[in-house]
Amino acid sequence: MDTNTIKALIVTIAQELAVDPRMAVALAKVESGLNPDAVSSAGARGLFQLMPVVGPRYGLMTASDYHNPAKNTRA
Repeated sequence: MDTNTIKALIVTIAQELAVDPRMAVALAKVESGLNPDAVSSAGARGLFQLMPVVGPRYGLMTASDYHNPAKNTRA
């Protein structure tokens, strides 16, 4: 998925959730560089750098869910 597609996905989901799309895109850019496969040195994963311990609260139960741009953004 290219950067423009990822940005469009984030904007769409942010609007659905009544979150400022500019802020959501900026946050993902800072957290992961808009890389859905990002993993931090602390183990945070995906666009919005969710920690594995937090994922189950938001319905992310498998390792691949963290790297799914739509699921990570919604969480």
